[in-house]
Amino acid sequence: MEPITAGVIMGLIVTKFVEGAVGKGAEKLTEDLWSAIKKQFKGREPAEKAIATVEAAPNPAIAKAEADKLTKVLDAEMVMDDKFAAEVQQMAQQILNLDQSQRQEQVIMNQQNYDQAKGYQIKADRIDRIGDDYSK
Repeated sequence: MEPITAGVIMGLIVTKFVEGAVGKGAEKLTEDLWSAIKKQFKGREPAEKAIATVEAAPNPAIAKAEADKLTKVLDAEMVMDDKFAAEVQQMAQQILNLDQSQRQEQVIMNQQNYDQAKGYQIKADRIDRIGDDYSK
């Protein structure tokens, strides 16, 4: 497995703050990841300014532009601090794994009916036959 880059990490952050597209399960993990990044850059004015802009961005273009700047700083920090890099990469991997498992659970059901046909769509976790007894 390849290491997770600063670009992937900032992509997860922007997805949460700008698009609100992070799933419920990944929301807490994303907040923890963001907190770790903010903690690492505390006291560094340019990075703190970029962080504040990403959090309060009025539109996605501004947030992504600031996130791109922050990505460069984060990338350099991850090279200099192996412990920090391992921590944020591990958090990002957990978010990606959770997101992937949630996507796999989604089922897309398409149906086309012609000539007054009736169609039925059913999603079942288990198919039973009449007379099957699963209470034992």
